[in-house]
Amino acid sequence: MLSRLSLFAKYSQSPLPSTPSSSNRPSSPLEVSELLQHIFSFLSQRSLRTAILVCRQWFHLNHHRLNREGIWDVRWERSLPFKTLTRLVSAERLVLNNNQTEISWNSPDLRRLLQCIQAAKGYDLSTLLGIDIGALIKTVSRSYPIKGFTHPPRELVFSSYDFKEEWVNSLPLPRTLTNLKMDKYRKFHVDIARILVVCPFLESLELCSYHYNVTVRGPYTDQGKDALPARLPLQSLVLINLRAPQPWVEDLLTVTPGLDTLKLIQHDKKLPYTARPLHQLLCEYPNLRHLKTLKMHYMTEFMDVHRRIPIYPSLASTGQGQQWWLEDVQETPPPTNVPGIWICRGLETLHLELHVHDRAIVKGKHYSRILYGYIATVCPQLIDLRIRFPHFCCTPSGGSSEYKYKPYVLEGGLCLLSKLRHLERLRIVHRIFFCENPSELNWLAQFGRTEEHRARRREIVDGWASRLRREAVWEANRFKKSAGIADEVLGPRAYEYEVITGLRNLGLLQDVVKTIAAMDTDEYTILPELFKVACGFHHERSPENEIKALFHAPPVGLMAKLLSWTSASP
Repeated sequence: MLSRLSLFAKYSQSPLPSTPSSSNRPSSPLEVSELLQHIFSFLSQRSLRTAILVCRQWFHLNHHRLNREGIWDVRWERSLPFKTLTRLVSAERLVLNNNQTEISWNSPDLRRLLQCIQAAKGYDLSTLLGIDIGALIKTVSRSYPIKGFTHPPRELVFSSYDFKEEWVNSLPLPRTLTNLKMDKYRKFHVDIARILVVCPFLESLELCSYHYNVTVRGPYTDQGKDALPARLPLQSLVLINLRAPQPWVEDLLTVTPGLDTLKLIQHDKKLPYTARPLHQLLCEYPNLRHLKTLKMHYMTEFMDVHRRIPIYPSLASTGQGQQWWLEDVQETPPPTNVPGIWICRGLETLHLELHVHDRAIVKGKHYSRILYGYIATVCPQLIDLRIRFPHFCCTPSGGSSEYKYKPYVLEGGLCLLSKLRHLERLRIVHRIFFCENPSELNWLAQFGRTEEHRARRREIVDGWASRLRREAVWEANRFKKSAGIADEVLGPRAYEYEVITGLRNLGLLQDVVKTIAAMDTDEYTILPELFKVACGFHHERSPENEIKALFHAPPVGLMAKLLSWTSASP
């Protein structure tokens, strides 16, 4: 969409022409600029990108509201940095996710890139990319110069598995930065004082090392303090796994009087965390709008309002699944394991890490069905959804369990989220991407909703006949054994009929069958607002590009011809 703005570039500085009118009084409220400005202030970024194309006036009123960004992720398959770098002319936000060892051959050279931004002069893309993968690609790259930056960069987000400390502490950071975030998988020493001096307008700083430590480089000496101005505009400071003396933090606070957010997070995955307080909050607090809790797990059993997890005996390593079920239904579950129904119907942002700390060895697909079906029913207003399935964690008994989820396959129930009418961003993170049949997942993109792919999904569902019969028997036995036993559930029940009805088949494969039958019709609109998707650790992209990359769709256009020529050469 940003590329389409170039059509209006030559008009960006010219005043709006006067409209002939017999009266100075506008004929419609929509002709009042002040009123339009107020209306546009409520629109989302996606709506604004559509609004600017309506007419020239709307473009002039809204182009400054758009978040112009350039994003590059080294884990994106079948992608080259050309498209990202050509957007840098107008980008105010730059996001780079890559490994230091790979910067030299298939991703932008951040140092040269920042130097180019500082100079704001013409640069050849090949010098920025730092790639050397053959004369053919070099020839292509020479035709993409960057002539100058029309908007100064305001935000830089950089994450990497590893990078050298000398490299990161000598980056030519732009003075115009107001937001800076750096993530590193390994520990690193960072010169925070230098960052604050080089970026005098910085308002938000976040430094993360989720698995090791962020160590302040050198002592916070008097000389270092003298280099800082007496007052910094910093408003938000987030340091995850910081390793620094307390006086260092106290001295930093003396020069940041406007600081309103300070987060010193020490997160150790080896320590046991409990999700019960979070679960109780969600069942009792109706006004919650945004929840990001990727640093604290949430248990599947808290969502299992019908207690169906134990009816799947295949989960047990020694055939004890049915025995566990008999134990569970003979009495009301202990308060620590009571499931519940969240009452935050207006929740718009949810970032969740799902854990299973039961006695099961192999995790069945019904775990993800419970999760997806629960969220789709209880949180109908979601706009941003991110779910992370960890590949291991420490159980309460002290042992480490490997999770063998398959959250992307059709049987796993991801299609249950198709009813979310407002969802714009979806990110499902799992260490291993497993989905052999593209038709199981390509319904996320428009090209996967054809009659051909619908027929393939029906074939997959037809192959579930025996599993559905077994599941029906297990469910009937569960219903018999739970008769007369009060199912304690936190949160609302009878007075929210729509929610209770939506959770009736929670966790059952039958729930997926009904959803597929409904969504593979012309009358059903699948995720109408969705425009960013990621199935893995990489950054989100459009549903079409994500599905093509996941299933290795062949490139099209000029790049396809170029690759065919190179493969045909000796």
